[in-house]
Amino acid sequence: MLIMNEAFTGEIRERALSLFGLNLSSGQMNRMALYGEHLLAWNKKINLTALTDPHDIAVKHFLDSMAFGKAIEPLAEGNPALRLVDLGSGAGFPGIVLKIVWPSWNIELVDALNKRVAFLARTIELLELQGIACRQARAEDLGRELSFREKADIIVVRAVAELRVLLEYAFPLLRAGGHLIAGKGRRASEEIDQAQRALQVLGGEVERVERYTLGPEAEDRALIIIQKKSVTPAKYPRKAGVPVRNPL
Repeated sequence: MLIMNEAFTGEIRERALSLFGLNLSSGQMNRMALYGEHLLAWNKKINLTALTDPHDIAVKHFLDSMAFGKAIEPLAEGNPALRLVDLGSGAGFPGIVLKIVWPSWNIELVDALNKRVAFLARTIELLELQGIACRQARAEDLGRELSFREKADIIVVRAVAELRVLLEYAFPLLRAGGHLIAGKGRRASEEIDQAQRALQVLGGEVERVERYTLGPEAEDRALIIIQKKSVTPAKYPRKAGVPVRNPL
């Protein structure tokens, strides 16, 4: 019997409808079940997630990814060529879930580790997803490539680094007028306070903080939604490792 059984898919479908108003199709649920199976199989070989219980994976990975999607929806209106980058994608959350639920979005998954990118590439192939690609790169290097610099409409980041560091990773990739959506927990307000200099230097403004809960097992979650107001100075991002050692 599959680990990701009807209880797993049923829970995702019910909570997606009740929390986000998403009426997921059978095809979408089949892809999510296959994704979950694939994730757990690879997780025995490489470290992709600390979560191994299907219930935890359903809530803390799949449903949490959909929270990003609901925040993106109003930003994506009227932009059929939306370019979305999932920075530090890891096991593909939220990027792969976003592609399953919102198939028209163009999504690029970026991660620094080759073994994780190999997992992402195989997942895309297995799920037969179109309009999604993966790339191995450090954000500090990618931000200096002309094909990526200031090209993204939206960047999503989940569980990568503190906000003032994320801003230096993400803003060089983001076009002026685009948005960074950073997944955080109960320290969201504190991280915003600490990131004021980075926001000023890099040209960002916090539009809003969306706080939400996915249930008693996943409380105190927040999405920080930041708009890029101006072109990022050419000196950023600094060399790999510098943003973490000496954050703005």
